[in-house]
Amino acid sequence: MIDTQRSNLVGIALFRKFSLEGKVLLGISFTDCFLTALLIQFNLATEFNPLMGFLLKQGIGIFIVGKIAISTILIALLELFRNKCPSKLRYIQRWQRIGIVCYILEVTLPSLIFRCI
Repeated sequence: MIDTQRSNLVGIALFRKFSLEGKVLLGISFTDCFLTALLIQFNLATEFNPLMGFLLKQGIGIFIVGKIAISTILIALLELFRNKCPSKLRYIQRWQRIGIVCYILEVTLPSLIFRCI
């Protein structure tokens, strides 16, 4: 039980060190994951990403765990690099913000196009 509490505290401490951009990217990614899983369960969406499609074929649980793990690891690596190399801070911050905009456009643009058709 102590190990579980310690690992939870480590996870919380790491999350607190994430930048605002990192937290926003994680939030968008998690929201996308759960909305995609929900829509796929009701046959209202399909997964276009081949890697995520493969995970989805293994099962919805594998898909959710895989998507969350991949997103978290990649964002954590960006945050680690951001904290270790202050000279690259603006560069990484800029690319995180571009990632946020692209993620939002990827989610909202198709729905806007389908409404116009």
